[in-house]
Amino acid sequence: MAYTRKWWTTPQGIMVEEYHSGKRPPPGGRHPKTKPTPEEMEKVNLRAKRRGAQLLLMNNFRKDDYFITLTYRKEQRPEDIGKCCRDVANFLDRVRRQYQKHGQDLKWIRNIEQGPKGGWHIHIVVNRIRDTDLIIRRAWKAGGVNAALLYEEGGYTKLAEYLTKTTHYTDEAGEKILRTSYSRSRNLVMPKECKKVMKSRTFRKIRIPPGMYLDKGTLYEGLNPCTGYPYRYYLLLWGKPERRLE
Repeated sequence: MAYTRKWWTTPQGIMVEEYHSGKRPPPGGRHPKTKPTPEEMEKVNLRAKRRGAQLLLMNNFRKDDYFITLTYRKEQRPEDIGKCCRDVANFLDRVRRQYQKHGQDLKWIRNIEQGPKGGWHIHIVVNRIRDTDLIIRRAWKAGGVNAALLYEEGGYTKLAEYLTKTTHYTDEAGEKILRTSYSRSRNLVMPKECKKVMKSRTFRKIRIPPGMYLDKGTLYEGLNPCTGYPYRYYLLLWGKPERRLE
């Protein structure tokens, strides 16, 4: 009996996934399961997308980089997602040229969403250089700019969820899925995936290396809905968790 451990090491911490499979089943074999529903498969695919985005954030961005939200003036709203994507592409081209003048490469992850009243919002994470805030404000001429430093505890878990979310709302005709668009620059580097077969019947106790801590909010232990086998996921982060006011 054994299980598989996969992990990715980044400057911010280590993401770990552990799982049993048909090749290495747990004691007692597979748990009773049925064929995953489309809704379950959608959740599995979304979870994979979020974790991919989180690994990119953890490996390429720092807490003093920028999270930016761009909005349109009502009279300048694009009529569809295609026009909005072109506006964003032109905006990023202008920003990239300014970064190049500073001898720096632009790195970004973005998501476009449309609100229930038709307003478009573009959420972008960019690496911070000198005068980034001025560069961003001068490059976006169609509406408002809100720029904030990341400073997020917990390996950017919530940020990754926000960047990959699909927004729903209900109108008079029933449920409508709003258009979203998640993308990233090609120069982002995905951390190397490491894999090891663990010679144990069940998941071992989580070992926390010196100087790291377990982000308890990320710990998940349960069944993989696609395989019916046990699955565990968690993040190990550098430093100490910040104390929060009660």
